[in-house]
Amino acid sequence: MREFCAEERAEAQARGVSAYEVCGEKVAARAPAATSLVFHRFSTARTHRPPPALGFYGLAGWHARADLLRALFEGVAYGHQRPASSGCWLALRPRSPA
Repeated sequence: MREFCAEERAEAQARGVSAYEVCGEKVAARAPAATSLVFHRFSTARTHRPPPALGFYGLAGWHARADLLRALFEGVAYGHQRPASSGCWLALRPRSPA
């Protein structure tokens, strides 16, 4: 947010809203199928040395900032959804007392 979204932060401050809200509005304004840009994140894989890289795949010169934001939002959302849907959350549940 600090490095990439200075413009959105300034707009948010002027409007008195969160910078994430401004980014969300830009993402919502882009059609989901408008781009094939994908953001692949590995930020939860902390067991590797050095940590795996994350990045944008399919990035071209015609992509707009909103396309990058949409891909980022989708990649992060999918990254959080995937462990929950695979049942990994079961390991985090407290065990009942014996």
